[in-house]
Amino acid sequence: MKIAGLTDKGLHRPNNEDSFGYTFKEDGSLLAILCDGIGGSNAGDVASKIAVETFLEDFEKSEDFLTPQIARDWIKNEVDYCNDKIYQIACTNKDYFGMGTTLVGVLISNGMTLILNVGDSRAYGMFEEMVCLTQDHNLLQELVHSGQLSEEEMNFSTQRNVLTNALGVYDKAKVDIGLVNENYESILLCSDGLHGYVTEYIIQDILLKNKPIEEKNQLFIQAALIEGGYDNVTVVLIEKEVE
Repeated sequence: MKIAGLTDKGLHRPNNEDSFGYTFKEDGSLLAILCDGIGGSNAGDVASKIAVETFLEDFEKSEDFLTPQIARDWIKNEVDYCNDKIYQIACTNKDYFGMGTTLVGVLISNGMTLILNVGDSRAYGMFEEMVCLTQDHNLLQELVHSGQLSEEEMNFSTQRNVLTNALGVYDKAKVDIGLVNENYESILLCSDGLHGYVTEYIIQDILLKNKPIEEKNQLFIQAALIEGGYDNVTVVLIEKEVE
């Protein structure tokens, strides 16, 4: 596996509240996490860093993930623990009141690939074509599911940034966990600074380029800046090495 990440605060935000990180265990297992902090001032930055650091530290101390269910249980427990950690800090420090973060990640171990998602950061998988592996937890998506909004109307809505789920905002957070077919070529994690402004056609085009992984990440950042750079933008790209 090859992996690299890159982040940029964009052209309009004073701070970068995105965080990312990844780590390999001795057995080759990989965890990559990307978080987009919310809460204003520096609070979002604090929440996203707590989430990334907590997940990676606990992953390195975890037992082997021998089955998908063991991996799912670990992810659920870790989300609960991380949510409690951020929530308690937010409740006891007025400077951090209301802070929270999205979280999207990939866990690869023992021939299994699992995607985890809280909020509206996304994971894309490149198979024969690019597939979005996550579902946004925001008001817009809920309106589509309930039939109050069509897919076409969704593209013109101003409500896409209203989150319905995040780590640390409430005393409970839900997490989506999906087991991914292993025939993917690459997996991209990204904050909405990319997918909220850059079309999936352009994202797929960059993924398909015959370029080093670091150059692809630079192209993702450049694409977001060309579209205005209105938000922090972060990407983590994982590619299978060609044998």
